[in-house]
Amino acid sequence: MAICYAIFDFSAFVFFSLLIFAISGTFAFFRVNGVAFHYFILNFVQTVRRAPLRVWNKVYGKENYVEEEVVAVSNKPVFRHKHLNISRLNELTLMVDTQGAYKGGENKDDVRLL
Repeated sequence: MAICYAIFDFSAFVFFSLLIFAISGTFAFFRVNGVAFHYFILNFVQTVRRAPLRVWNKVYGKENYVEEEVVAVSNKPVFRHKHLNISRLNELTLMVDTQGAYKGGENKDDVRLL
């Protein structure tokens, strides 16, 4: 807007300043379906640039269809989550809430239910 003030006369400055203010306000604060306006514009441009017609290649005959073998090979060990009972969850919650001041106890009477 400062450049517009330096270049144009006052009436042109007011016009271009309001235009710049409106465009920048739209990009800063306007949302379309909860998405920021600049992301909406980027998605719109990407959609327009793609081919307008999408064709789904169906396989009509089994003679053209080749079933691929899927072999699941995994060298990673399978981890199982330990299920914690309610009293253990309460004890862990108490440790977190007290920021480690509560160390936990063997006696179930020491555990405060939340």
